[in-house]
Amino acid sequence: MADHDARAALGTALTTMPDGVPPPLPPKAPVEGECCGRGCEYCVWVYYDQAQRRYEAALAQWRTQCGIPPA
Repeated sequence: MADHDARAALGTALTTMPDGVPPPLPPKAPVEGECCGRGCEYCVWVYYDQAQRRYEAALAQWRTQCGIPPA
């Protein structure tokens, strides 16, 4: 998902947020071929999952700070 699409997905929240603070952007998922499929300890999907969790926490914090109800 492009950065613009991610922000647009939040709808009008971007135009009404205080101090023009933009929302955090979601991590980019690994593309086909980045994972070898061998179950590596440091798999790109492990890193993506960790980044996704950090993003969700940051988004929840941003929504709280901006007074936007949870999704």
